[in-house]
Amino acid sequence: MSPLNIQGKSQLNLIDTLTVCNLSQYNHLRNNNGRILDWVLSNSEVRVDHCCDPLVPEDPHHKAILLSTNFMQPHKLPAKPIVSYNYRQANYTAIAEELDGYDWHKELHGGSLDDAVLFFYDILNKVRNIHVPHRLTVTPVRYPPWYKKPLIKILREKAKSHRKFKKYGNLSDQLSFTTLRQRAKDLERDMFNSYIAGVESGITKNPRAFWRYVKSKKQSHSYPSIFKYKEQSFGTGEDICNIFSDYFYSNFVPPDLQDAHTKLDMQDFETSVNIYDDRSDIASIEIQSSEVFKLLKRVDLNKSAGPDNFPPIFILNCAKSLTLPISILFRRSLTEGTMPAIWKSAYVTPIHKKGPRDEVENYRPISKLCVFAKILEKIIYKQSSKILLYADDMKILHKICSLDDTVNLQDDLDRFQAYCTRNKLDLNVSKCYVCTFTPAAEGFTCFHCRSEGK
Repeated sequence: MSPLNIQGKSQLNLIDTLTVCNLSQYNHLRNNNGRILDWVLSNSEVRVDHCCDPLVPEDPHHKAILLSTNFMQPHKLPAKPIVSYNYRQANYTAIAEELDGYDWHKELHGGSLDDAVLFFYDILNKVRNIHVPHRLTVTPVRYPPWYKKPLIKILREKAKSHRKFKKYGNLSDQLSFTTLRQRAKDLERDMFNSYIAGVESGITKNPRAFWRYVKSKKQSHSYPSIFKYKEQSFGTGEDICNIFSDYFYSNFVPPDLQDAHTKLDMQDFETSVNIYDDRSDIASIEIQSSEVFKLLKRVDLNKSAGPDNFPPIFILNCAKSLTLPISILFRRSLTEGTMPAIWKSAYVTPIHKKGPRDEVENYRPISKLCVFAKILEKIIYKQSSKILLYADDMKILHKICSLDDTVNLQDDLDRFQAYCTRNKLDLNVSKCYVCTFTPAAEGFTCFHCRSEGK
């Protein structure tokens, strides 16, 4: 139910609080006057029914209601330890010297493209493990966006003093805990006020900070330990990942069984016609080192790492040394017409959109690719977008000298139209219905060809 006729600041604040806390109103039972005076607020689904046998006499203005909901015993999913790298303390000068010492032209031109990419990542991992501080950690604690290092340090010292006081009962530990607690409260209040003032003043220039604050207040960063899908409950990490995979996969159109036939048709089609513009060949895209370096320096530092586990901060600081090997791999990928397996893989993260957080159907997938794959995508898009923008103006050159040539042209048009239909590509009839014939020799006879579509 959506609120109507909101009046006054107090009502507006109430609605904002309900929205921030992700609360919904589930009571739809009206009293004898046709009004709803009792709210049932919850962030999980609740069934509200009229209670036919109340314990006390029923008030005509307040119906007796019966609430039904499902409660599951929560449990904590085991967290796997991960290697955490401190990229801000890395020795990027030493990393650049080691990367510049390799003969990339020799190392990356042998074997298959996947072998070359794996060798490249082996070198990066080796250099990173030597020059980037790292340690084995469990899932890190997430703090609100306005928490800074001084406050986090005080909170840790306060927790340490509290543990010592509980264990030994010394008055000095109690005094230390009390002092640190008051200091933490004062500092947190000042940081919060400063953060809110900065978000409000910069909302037009940096809206991301505003939405980050809203998400920190509205949603939890953790997932429920138990998920429900198709009237079943799942409580292990592997089962939860599998049901999310099944659900996301079910929302996509299954692959066409005629893909193999389509490829064969297009091969025959390409051998019988000539494309007017040779720039449509993917291998004709130029990889310039200057452009690669520019894109490496412009990576978004707010993004996380992809399946290759190399974040933008590492790539930006090593951009000059990475330009040559990345350019070589990009050129090989376009020339050979293949994409490395690791650049085709992605991390899929479920993002909660609406409703109860323990229902799989209320999540949507977000895909995270490797940074290098995104850079290659930008280069291809930049050089091919002008051609793809006018793909409906493609010209087919065919020599027409006899009736057989006309039949062959019509067959090519029919096969091309069938390919477009199978791949859900609509033809612009207003442009491609009429075929123009230009005489190439004497004795030319004009024949009519047609192309149908939507």
